[in-house]
Amino acid sequence: PTAAHIVSTNSLWSWVPVSYYSFYPDLLAVQAAGIFEATGSVRFMDAVQTPFFLIFALTTWVWAGNGRPRRIPSALAVLVLAIPALYANARVFYVDVAFGAVLLAALWLLGRWITTRDSRWLPLAAILFGATASIKPSGAPVLVLASIVVLALGVARSRLRPSLWFCATAGVVAAPFYLRNLFEFQNPFYPLSVGIPGIKFEGELTVDSMYGGLGPDQPEGLAPGVALIRNLFISAFSGPD
Repeated sequence: PTAAHIVSTNSLWSWVPVSYYSFYPDLLAVQAAGIFEATGSVRFMDAVQTPFFLIFALTTWVWAGNGRPRRIPSALAVLVLAIPALYANARVFYVDVAFGAVLLAALWLLGRWITTRDSRWLPLAAILFGATASIKPSGAPVLVLASIVVLALGVARSRLRPSLWFCATAGVVAAPFYLRNLFEFQNPFYPLSVGIPGIKFEGELTVDSMYGGLGPDQPEGLAPGVALIRNLFISAFSGPD
């Protein structure tokens, strides 16, 4: 739906959504819309995450190849591309392959800057961390944490300017969807309701509701991931009744 809105309105504004998730930060939808416009077709709809397989494999190959025989990183890269779950989550309706690939590459670049102290690694790392927040809301706290680390190390190394440029660049890349939601709904995280100390952003969905359907007998206070695993086991091992 997000890609369809971008193609039909040529804008991020004034949409009549078929789903609240149309307002989800989704840089992948912009990529899909570009492909649809260029080809005049949606035949390649489920191929929009293909480039991110290459990012996954390349990052794995480079990271694992640090001082090791070539066959080890090459084997790991091939194994990454052979994971069935990647293909199951690479459809246009999902964002997790792109999110994971970009985040892995961003972490590698940040690690290179930390170990080499070469500020030339920071601009691309900033772009990729900003992209993680533009692909999925989970990337927003990751971006904040990365910015804190970069700023702290910049102060410790008495080289604050590259760190400030990192924060500014990442913020510009991450901003469009969050600004759209802030201006239209007074909530940058819309459709989610999010509470930050001193501020409450109201939305149509709660974080808990995104993990709904896990069964009425779910114990209270169970973390969503733990609850999901618990209910999968119950479904797998329970009898016909």
